[in-house]
Formats: sequence, structure tokens, C-alpha cells
Amino acid sequence: DQVLTILLCSADESEPQPESAAVHAAHASETPPACPICFDVIAQGELFRLSCSHIFCASCMQGHVGAVSFPVCPDTSCDYQLSENEIGRAAGVERQDTFKRMQLEQAVSQLVGRVECPNPECNNVVVCDPGVRQAVTCHCGWPTFCSCCGQLHHFNKDCSEVGVLREQWLGWVTQGRQEYHGRVEQAAGLLQQQRAVQDTLQRQRELEEDERYK
Repeated sequence: DQVLTILLCSADESEPQPESAAVHAAHASETPPACPICFDVIAQGELFRLSCSHIFCASCMQGHVGAVSFPVCPDTSCDYQLSENEIGRAAGVERQDTFKRMQLEQAVSQLVGRVECPNPECNNVVVCDPGVRQAVTCHCGWPTFCSCCGQLHHFNKDCSEVGVLREQWLGWVTQGRQEYHGRVEQAAGLLQQQRAVQDTLQRQRELEEDERYK
């Protein structure tokens, strides 16, 4: 009888006790939370909780993350910045990859002495000593350029002189060279005429000498 009593007691303790009427009424009285952005009641499975403990609906968070480059908590009293995982959870892997790339670009833009490749199709960046003119060669194949002005590397000239020299060279290529060759051709024509006149005079003298000889 004692063994049977103990087994019955153990069975009674392992069975779940029905929820009291008071507890059931308390759970039923709890209203679902509302989203602070759209003010709608957050449906089951749509609750999005940030690490700062603020909650929003998933739809609003998706729109918020898609509209802001570096999203923070929409609560105006909170400055929590969303993590990569939270951004991916809210707006998908593509938006998460974009966020990672923007983070990298922001970090690179803050580097002291950074020099960007002049090639418009290249995103490479090198770090040089600020204010020191150095020759930079990029892996993209762009010609070696100056770390200070980004122009083709100039060994013996200061950056301020390169622009003037380049303008002079462009002037020579577009106009000066044609004028020079035009003057050369003109001088060559005059020389040819002069030689023709000299040949004519020489021939005339020879004819006169022949006449005197006869």
C-alpha cells in the first residue's frame, strides 16, 4: 500500500496543473504592442526587437533600413546604431552587403594620407605620407601618378608648375605645332624660289658668255 501511494503521488505531481482563472484572465487582458512608427498593433510574428530593447513592426523596420544609409534606432531618444545582422534581418542579404561596403568606404575615407587612383574605373586607395610627393603605381595599370596632385608623375617639377607646362604643351599640340610647320613650309618655299632665281641667273650668264665666245 505504501508503494502504491508513492506512485500515485508522483503521477499527480508530474501532471501539469490547469491555469488558474485569474492568471488566464491576466494573459487575456494584455494588449499586443503597437509599432511606434505606424501606430498599428504588431501582428504575431511581425515583432522586430533591436538590441536596445525597442520594438517595431517588421514592415516599418524594412522601410527604415532601406531609406537610411547608416540606420539607427527610430526611437528619437535612442542613438543605437543597427548592426550588420539586424540590417540583414530587416531588409535582406543584399542590403546587408551594401551596408558592409559603405562601412568600408567610410573607414577608408577617414584614413590620413589616403590617395585615390585617378582611373575613374578603379576604386583602389593607397596611403602615403601627407605632403610628400611620391610616385604611385596602381595595380589597375594606370600610368604612375603623383601622390599630391594625381597627375602623371613629374620628377623634377613642382605640382604648381605642372599645370602651366601642360597648358603650354596642349597649346603646342593644338596650334603651335601647325604654326611652326607652316612657317617651315613657307621658308622652304621661299628657299626653293630663291634657288630657282639663282639657277636662272646662272643659266643666263652662261648663255651670255657663249654669245661673247662666238
